Amino acid sequence: MLPDKSMAGACLAIMASLSQADAQYSPQVTRCMNEPPQFSPDVMINTCNTLVQSGQWSGKDAAWLYNNLGKGYFLKQDYNTALTNYDHAIQLDPNDAYAYCGRGITKNKVSAGSGDADIAQARQLNSSLCID
Repeated sequence: MLPDKSMAGACLAIMASLSQADAQYSPQVTRCMNEPPQFSPDVMINTCNTLVQSGQWSGKDAAWLYNNLGKGYFLKQDYNTALTNYDHAIQLDPNDAYAYCGRGITKNKVSAGSGDADIAQARQLNSSLCID
């Protein structure tokens, strides 16, 4: 299980995956990824939802949006909604190490040790993620 302080580092790693979101950091993309943190989780969530609803994102790019939604809900401590979004990201991209990492960390917040398999999967896909 990761200590709480590792969540910040894990979130930074999640946001570093922007190569998937080939938009050149439009204002909406900047608010959705919220890196460096400058917007509230609500702004982040609302912006990511707007991008999802635009229908212009699909596959791995849509997975990136859902991953950011998961992070936004995690930051609001709405862990069930965060998990739903991480699940959706993984459905869209089963090899999304960032989504497995976020889901594992979130599961561990809900129940100690319950996210360990997801964290192991994230590390298998990307050895630099979800490290203590």
